[in-house]
Amino acid sequence: MPAPAELLTYIDGHTDAMSEAQLQAVGATTKRVDSARIMGGQTLPLPNAILGRIGAEPAKKTVGSTGT
Repeated sequence: MPAPAELLTYIDGHTDAMSEAQLQAVGATTKRVDSARIMGGQTLPLPNAILGRIGAEPAKKTVGSTGT
């Protein structure tokens, strides 16, 4: 199932405003990820992330978006 064109246009214009609820509203499955990395024995806190998936077409490209 390809992503609807209006969704892609919305994401392009509102990447900083996307939320988990908005992703779910357009049919995405989401998962919250608590991010941290261990380097040199220290735990470095990183911003939490929300992973979302729309459809399951292996031949399609992956799109990532991040914000603060």
